Amino acid sequence: MRPHRCSEPLDHLLVVVEHEELDAVRALLALVPETTYGQVFVETGPDQTLPTLARPGRVTVHQIVRSAEDRRGTPALLASQAWISEWMPDDADPARELAIYVGACMQAGSPALGVPLVRL
Repeated sequence: MRPHRCSEPLDHLLVVVEHEELDAVRALLALVPETTYGQVFVETGPDQTLPTLARPGRVTVHQIVRSAEDRRGTPALLASQAWISEWMPDDADPARELAIYVGACMQAGSPALGVPLVRL
């Protein structure tokens, strides 16, 4: 894992949900500080579209499309594992707050992430 490279305190956020949980995401994004940095992964079916979400300027929203062959939550789990390997520092930084929020799509796969989770 790469070390965290920001020299100032930072609220870092990862949100992993399904399309059906967008109301919870909207509520969460309305509460986080404008200085928050992070990603929102929304797992969808192939025919679902993702609406524009109001969010802090440094939070990006990614649509993770589930194919007919994918088990529910698998694409979101894989995206989350990649994010964690990239963004979770080896050594904790007391000036940095990291929050990971997961929806129902991660219920079966969340132990595979290897980090504590907060359910939406």
